[in-house]
Order: sequence, then structure tokens, then C-alpha cells
Amino acid sequence: MPNEISNLREAISLLRNRLEERGFTIQKVEDLSQSGKFGNARLFTTTNEIYHLKYTKTGYLPKDSVRVSEGAKELDQKLKFTIRTFGNGDLTINGIDEDLLIYMIEKTSLDQKECFFTTVLQNGTVLWCRAMDFYNFVMRYDTFFKFPKSNVPVCEVPMGWLLKWENPLIAYPTF
Repeated sequence: MPNEISNLREAISLLRNRLEERGFTIQKVEDLSQSGKFGNARLFTTTNEIYHLKYTKTGYLPKDSVRVSEGAKELDQKLKFTIRTFGNGDLTINGIDEDLLIYMIEKTSLDQKECFFTTVLQNGTVLWCRAMDFYNFVMRYDTFFKFPKSNVPVCEVPMGWLLKWENPLIAYPTF
């Protein structure tokens, strides 16, 4: 396991190294902190993939139901249901602002780019999934904060649902 990751710059370096180990060449890195999306970046490969990177220390652990306001109870129940069902023992969630996810969906649909959500945790763990899978999960289980403090809806998935970078998918080639 790599040393602790303490900031976005180190998370970008780690993901870049992981991608290069798999034979990808990074064409461009876009730090989204300058546009107010702290802890977020995009890595563009020469083969038209986009890896959206979110750096976070840990996943978010939903509060005890007793402390949840009446208006947030329904979302709290949905999040806890998805964690129990899909979290594989991890009790936390992770998310991305809705506008960032929609950007990836548009790039997938309109520009035919393969887009991925990746998250790097402080302990060096890298988790990922296809952006379209992330979007479909959020839409299917209605797991997004429509009125967060930032006024930008946030899409959430269980951390245990995300794939570990060290365990790549193995499948037959498609033609």
C-alpha cells in the first residue's frame, strides 16, 4: 500500500501512475479546484478516456437516524438501504456533484468517450466505476441530495459498491 495521500496533487500522481502501469498515456490533467470543485480533477488519456478523480480522506458515514431531520429521513433511509444492500460491509458513501457527473454522461453519449469515476482515499486506496454505472445507480435508487448546503445536488453511492483498482474486471473481448 502506498504512503498516505494528503492532497489532490498526490492523488493525481497516484492515479496517473496506476493508469500508466496499465499502459495508458495521460494527455492532459485538469484540476477542478480553480472552478470551486475542490478535491476533484480530470485525467484525459490519449485513447479518449476521461478519469474523473475525487480525492477524499474517507467515505462519509451517514448519521444515526435519531439525529436526522424530518425532511431528510427519506433520503437517509434510501442511503442506508443501499449501503446495507450493496456496501459489501463498508458503511460509508461517496459522491460527486451532479453537474460533474452530467459532464461525464454527456462526454460518453455525445463525444463517444469512455468516462470513469475514480476516488482516491487518504490511505492510498483507489476505487472506480464507469460513469454511466454510477449515474444509473443514483437514478435507480434515488440517492442524491437535492438540496445540500452547497446548492449543487450531490449524487451518492455506497463505497463498498465501487470497484477496487487492484481487482480489474476480467471479461471476454467485445467486437
